[in-house]
Amino acid sequence: LTGQGPMFREEDKSRVKPPPNAKLIEITNIPVVAKVGAGFPHLNFDDIEVLYYIPFPAESAPKNAFAVEVNGDSMEPLLQEGDIVVCQPFSGLPVDIPNSKIVVIANSWGELLIKRIQKFISPDYQQVKIIFYSDNPKYPPIEPEKEHEEYRIIGIAIELVQRKKL
Repeated sequence: LTGQGPMFREEDKSRVKPPPNAKLIEITNIPVVAKVGAGFPHLNFDDIEVLYYIPFPAESAPKNAFAVEVNGDSMEPLLQEGDIVVCQPFSGLPVDIPNSKIVVIANSWGELLIKRIQKFISPDYQQVKIIFYSDNPKYPPIEPEKEHEEYRIIGIAIELVQRKKL
């Protein structure tokens, strides 16, 4: 190789070209920041660092979106070990989240879990009880009120990216 002459001998007709009416979309990189326990707590959220990035369509990515990797089987059959869940950061009140939504929660030690949320609101709207539960029935629900433990919701799941080995 001399570095002189055309890069290709002649136009390479075998290259795949997008159709003329193809719409190009902008891609952004979303950081995968943790492996979350789909079962029992995993990782300390206070020590977060980016594990890697995944490409995601920019038009559907919420501001400051992050992703987590599923570790465990408590959310099976929907979420499998190694799946990536893209999340929208959350800083509001739990009552604003629809029942059965998948959320990423941190316990008082900063350990992360991925669960569904269920709210029970008294008829007079004065009391709210929240539980977090798994899809897999072999895991008991988490009842922060009974466990005298504080849990904070740090993200709401918006998209599942499955990772399957080929």
